[in-house]
Amino acid sequence: MEPVGSVDDAIIARQMTPALVEDSLQPSHPIRPRIGNPDELQELFDEKCYSKASSLVRMIQHFLGNTVFLNGVKTFLQRHSYSNVNDNDLWRALAETATSKTFREVKALETWISKTGYPVIDLIQNSSRKIVKATQKRFLIFTQEEQNKDRKYHEKHTSTKLSHPWKVPITLTTQKEKNWQTSYFYWLDKETDYFHNETFACNSWFVGNVLMQGFVRVNYDQANWNRLIVQLAARADIVPPRVRAQLIHDAFWLSRAGVLTQTLSLQLSRYLVNETHHLPWIIALRLFEDMYALLAESTSYEHFKEYLVQLLSPVYYNLGWLESSATNATQRFLRALIMGAACKFGLPDCVLKAQQLYLVEMTSLKTHNQIADDFQQLVYCTGIEAGGDAEWGFALRRFNGSTKAMERHRLLAALACTKNASILLKLLEESVSSPTISAVEMQLAISSVAKNPVGKTFTLSFVTNNWKRVNAKLSGSSYITRRLITDVTDCLSSEKELKQVVKRKSLNIIFIEFYSFTVFITFMNGSGIFK
Repeated sequence: MEPVGSVDDAIIARQMTPALVEDSLQPSHPIRPRIGNPDELQELFDEKCYSKASSLVRMIQHFLGNTVFLNGVKTFLQRHSYSNVNDNDLWRALAETATSKTFREVKALETWISKTGYPVIDLIQNSSRKIVKATQKRFLIFTQEEQNKDRKYHEKHTSTKLSHPWKVPITLTTQKEKNWQTSYFYWLDKETDYFHNETFACNSWFVGNVLMQGFVRVNYDQANWNRLIVQLAARADIVPPRVRAQLIHDAFWLSRAGVLTQTLSLQLSRYLVNETHHLPWIIALRLFEDMYALLAESTSYEHFKEYLVQLLSPVYYNLGWLESSATNATQRFLRALIMGAACKFGLPDCVLKAQQLYLVEMTSLKTHNQIADDFQQLVYCTGIEAGGDAEWGFALRRFNGSTKAMERHRLLAALACTKNASILLKLLEESVSSPTISAVEMQLAISSVAKNPVGKTFTLSFVTNNWKRVNAKLSGSSYITRRLITDVTDCLSSEKELKQVVKRKSLNIIFIEFYSFTVFITFMNGSGIFK
C-alpha cells in the first residue's frame, strides 16, 4: 500500500528520507558527476539519484515559491523545446521569473547538484542576544574502521572544515511565532553564520528547516532538543505532522552517527503514544523495523519489543480492526500500518485476531481470498509465524494456484515469516530452481527470508553458494541485483557475517554494540523511558 496524503508527504516518505539515508554513506556520488567513460552512466543513475533529485526539485520550489517555480519551468520548456540544453538554461529561466532573486542567487543552488552528500546544520541559540549560530558540515555515517582511527569520531568528524560549503536556504520558526507557512528565511552560504530573530526567547524552542523543505539534517543544542521533547509530550498537535516526522528522522539518524545520544532519540519517540497522523508513523516504524532486525540477537531485543508494543497500543486499540462507513483512505492506510507493526512486534491482541482470521480463511470452503486487502499481508504473515506446517502449506498451495501478481507477492513474503529454518531453506531453494517463480519473485523471496531473524543467519551463505544460479535467473537486471544484495546484507549485525560483505556494512556492528548497551542500561536503571 502506498502512503496517502499530500504530494509533499509522499515525497518525504517515499523519496526524501530514503535518499537522506543513502547519501550519508560512503561511497556516494553527486547527481551530476564527472563521467570518465560511457560505461559509468548506468551505475550513476541509481534509485538514490532519482530520489535525491526529486527532493532537490521540491527544495528549489519552496525556495522560489510555487508560482515562480512553475512559471520558470514553463519558460524553460517553451524557450528550449526541441533543442539541446544545459543546466544554466534552467537556472536562467528560473531567475528571470523570480523578481526577488538574482541569477547568481538561483544558480547558487547548483552546488546541490555538483556536490556529493548533504550537510547537517547545527543550530545553537543565544537567546539573550536573540541570535542563532548556524554551522554546516557534511553528514556522514562512518564505518567501524574509520571510527577506530579516533574513538571520539563523532566530535572529530562533525568539526571537519568544508572547502566549498553548500548554499543552504534555511527557514526558522520559534515557539512564540509558530509560523509554519511563512517562516523566517536565512541564506547560509558559508560554514558558519549568525542569524538574528527578535522572537527568540529564553526557555522556548525553535525549529529549523521548517516543514522539512531543505535536503538537510538539523541538529540543535541540548536545551532546544529537551524543549522540543517536552512540547511533543505535552501537546504534539501544536507541531505539524511533517515537522514531527522530521524531528524523529533527524534525531534517530544523528544518534546512529554518534552526534546525539541514543537516550535522547528514545525520549523524543515516547510522544508517539499519542500520535494519530500517518507520516510520523511511517518514518518512525521504518526506523524501528530496522532497529528491530539489527537487535534480534542482542540482550535488548525483548526490551525493545516491549517498548514498541507500549508505543503502538493506544493507537492500535483506538483504530481497531473494524472499518466504519466514515473511514477515509488516510485512516485506512494508518490502520493497516499500525496493525501490521503491532502484529510484527508481538502485541498479543493483534496476534490473536490475526491467527483467528487466518484460521477462518483456511477452513473456508471458498477458494478466493476473504481477508480485506488492507490486512492480507499481516494476517498471512502472523498466521504462518505463529502456526506450523499446516498454515505454511495452505499459503503455499494458494500461492501456486494464484495468477494475480499482487496476491502472489503477498503470499510469497508471508511464506518467509515462518520460524522453521528448514522450511525457509526450502523456500530459498524453490525460489531459485522453480521455473514458475519469476526473477522478481525470487528476489522478493530471498529478501523476505533475509529480513526474518531466523533466516538472516543463512540467507547470505545461500546466495553466495548459489550465486551462479541466482545471477542466471536475474538475467543481468542491475536493479533487481542491487535490491537483492542490499536486502540480504542490510540486517547483518555480527562481525563474522559482516566480513563477508562490503565494508560499509560494519556500521551495523557499531549500532549493535552501542545501542544494545544503551537500551539495556536504560531498562536496568529504570530511567522511565520505557515506562
